[in-house]
Amino acid sequence: MVDFSKLPNELIHIILDYTGIVIYRYGKYMNRLDKNDYRYDMIKKIRRPIWIGNSKYIIKYIIWDSFEIKYLLYIHTYNTGNNFSYLTRKTVIKHDDGTLETIDQKQYIFDLEGKYSQITIM
Repeated sequence: MVDFSKLPNELIHIILDYTGIVIYRYGKYMNRLDKNDYRYDMIKKIRRPIWIGNSKYIIKYIIWDSFEIKYLLYIHTYNTGNNFSYLTRKTVIKHDDGTLETIDQKQYIFDLEGKYSQITIM
């Protein structure tokens, strides 16, 4: 019988990862979903960010209302000139004629240390 306590941690991580049941991620062990699990299909439907160029991505959520369709957009941009990141949150309504109207918009600025402030447009 092998004494697993004497094996290096990296080898134990590889052995457990090989089984496909448990994975070592972010400093802790996590259970994996089986490929045949019904929850796996729900996870695959989660929208991924849309990358535009090297410094911008957009995440879009659709909110179905009884009267109108609303979109919630998160737009992240990075300015290489000043090393600041900008996060814009927009709420947009799509009218019956196909036109879009922005009803709410907030913009935040982040520095390299992760500190942020809301940008006020006057």
